[in-house]
Amino acid sequence: MAAERIFNFNEIISHAYVPVTEDNLFYAPELISVINGNGKSYANQVLSRISKKDFDSSKIIERQINGRKTKLISFADAILLIMVIPGRTATQARIKFADIIRRYLGGDHSLLVEINANAQSDDPIAQMARVSLASDEPSHEESRLILKRKCEELDLHVRKEVRDAEFEFIANAASCLAAIRNHEELDDEEKQALRARCLRSVKRD
Repeated sequence: MAAERIFNFNEIISHAYVPVTEDNLFYAPELISVINGNGKSYANQVLSRISKKDFDSSKIIERQINGRKTKLISFADAILLIMVIPGRTATQARIKFADIIRRYLGGDHSLLVEINANAQSDDPIAQMARVSLASDEPSHEESRLILKRKCEELDLHVRKEVRDAEFEFIANAASCLAAIRNHEELDDEEKQALRARCLRSVKRD
């Protein structure tokens, strides 16, 4: 599968171009190269120096392209990788990301304009971002299973509530009957009145 497009990251880094496969995977060495600011030959070295705690290298996909083993990475994982790549160029990218986060947390309304524009944009990066977001949404089967699990959890919760209420009712009723038996000195009318009070108390609980 050959690279179908060359994407530029001019909004983040000037004159940064990375090839992308037709199924929206970035060429990882080229991405690391433009973000790190060093040559492509240093990409593997840069990647090997990143701690596994900071980035899981298993997110890198290896595929044969034009007879050569090529490392690829998805849009979402590429963003995670950019956040941990060393170098001055990478720092500039993170500064721009930080500014977006600051504006978001600050409630900058101008972000709404930019978000709406990106939602309609034909820019390849915006399109890739939308595809990436869409892939996070559960499929119809996943949604059905999620709904089924939630229904089962709700059913178990209701059953427990009913069972607990039944146990409480039985315990209160037993307590009332024990109280009546402990008052043998009462006449039948007084026992009946005590029984009625107990029953009202049980119903109220």
